[in-house]
Amino acid sequence: SWSFTTVSTVTPGDANGDGSVNALDITKVERIIAGLDTETAGADANQDGSVNALDITKVERIIAGLD
Repeated sequence: SWSFTTVSTVTPGDANGDGSVNALDITKVERIIAGLDTETAGADANQDGSVNALDITKVERIIAGLD
């Protein structure tokens, strides 16, 4: 018998899952907040359990190299 385990790594702030945190992730978080897109694990950039405006600020800080 075989057993497979899938391990996925989520990068906080990488809302669109493309492997990098950039301006596209800000747009994705904005769309999630507006109800226009589905929530992703990376969208909760500050990891407080919800996707909101604080996550936009966190993504901006990550992009700027402050976090």
